[in-house]
Amino acid sequence: MGMLEKIGQWVEEKVDPAEHRLEVTNKAQIELMMAFGEDKSGVWIDAYSRRFRELIDEEGSVLFNRLADSETHNDAIEEVKRKLYH
Repeated sequence: MGMLEKIGQWVEEKVDPAEHRLEVTNKAQIELMMAFGEDKSGVWIDAYSRRFRELIDEEGSVLFNRLADSETHNDAIEEVKRKLYH
């Protein structure tokens, strides 16, 4: 991630933190649903969306920050998959 992208991400986070949080979590959920199977997205929502939110909102968790950072995003997605599916 380039310096300008990092600055842009920081500005987005500071200007409207609620919108930034929604954007990051929605992007991650869509990515997880597509990996689960596009034709099974309704199943994913029913089975895993609540648990996903719990993981993100868990006190002391840095998972959201890792999902928001493009350098750690992929590792964070893999961690979420392990926690959701095992």
